[in-house]
Amino acid sequence: MITYTTDLLKGITIRVDQKEYKDGAIGVNTNPMPNADNFVTGSVTVNAQLNTPADQMALFFTTDALRRKYPLAKFFLNMHYIPYARQDRVCNEGESHNLKVFCELVNNLKYDLVYVADPHSNVALALINNLVVIDQYEIFRGIKPSFREWTIVAPDNGATKKCEEFAKKVGAAGVITFSKTREMSTGEITSLKPNQKIENNANYLVLDDLCDGGRTFIELAKYFSNTECRLELAVTHGIFSYGVEVVAEEFDHVYTTNSFRNDLESSEDFTVIKL
Repeated sequence: MITYTTDLLKGITIRVDQKEYKDGAIGVNTNPMPNADNFVTGSVTVNAQLNTPADQMALFFTTDALRRKYPLAKFFLNMHYIPYARQDRVCNEGESHNLKVFCELVNNLKYDLVYVADPHSNVALALINNLVVIDQYEIFRGIKPSFREWTIVAPDNGATKKCEEFAKKVGAAGVITFSKTREMSTGEITSLKPNQKIENNANYLVLDDLCDGGRTFIELAKYFSNTECRLELAVTHGIFSYGVEVVAEEFDHVYTTNSFRNDLESSEDFTVIKL
């Protein structure tokens, strides 16, 4: 889904209409509105929720249409979820570097600033021009009045550094890390275990950037099932490809954002932070 706002139209949010032709091609209509004939400067902010290939193409066409409409404006892009961030290198002969290709296409749009939230891969930091990152601290720091009695859980070794940085900023009680191994040919988790002791009657917040199907978090939660601990989950990008409930039923509370999905709604045990 693509929307945009512009101070040339007093900040009204306008939704871009998308259509798909019979041959699979994508078309957009930015629903142009009248603007002052004598504007000299201004800004256009495009909000892009890129969860389908059609949305990705719509971003490119929308940018072209808006630049034709507002040729003197500065352009900003809110692309909180980066497609292909999980394909940030060539793993096997014959494959492409998907993230690099996508970022080159975004760079060709020549945005003055590009805002992303908690990118899954740091490779994106080097590939996207004029990048501004909204980190996990900015997103989740307000979910607790105090983190002093909460231990942050890194679901794998790769998440440890970010979890330690978050814990330090919010004043959390500490960090524990799980070690995880996968069978690369199938993607199946073959081993998952904590590197430290899990204390009884403690508060634990699992922190990560992305939840797809949620298998890692479901397996991790089993280590807390026979304790009196409170276990919560905070993931920036909630895909929940097998359904929110599959993951949520394993935790006392789940926090996520609307970076990937706009159909998620907050409830008693589920909080959606609007970006």
